[in-house]
Amino acid sequence: YVVEIDHGNGMRSLYNHLAGTWVGVGAAVARGQAIAPVGCTGLCTGNHVHFEVIVNGISQNPLRYLN
Repeated sequence: YVVEIDHGNGMRSLYNHLAGTWVGVGAAVARGQAIAPVGCTGLCTGNHVHFEVIVNGISQNPLRYLN
């Protein structure tokens, strides 16, 4: 399962390897809102979330966007 959030202005965040989703297509989400349970899909050795930040189609260092 994957959740992709469009933040506008060319910025998107992706959350992969989820156990399911708690939001649907087109849903508005708020900062800090839980969107999905952590999972272990594909080739993995334990529960985790693969987190990506993409700006104008270019992957960014996600640490710059966490606070």
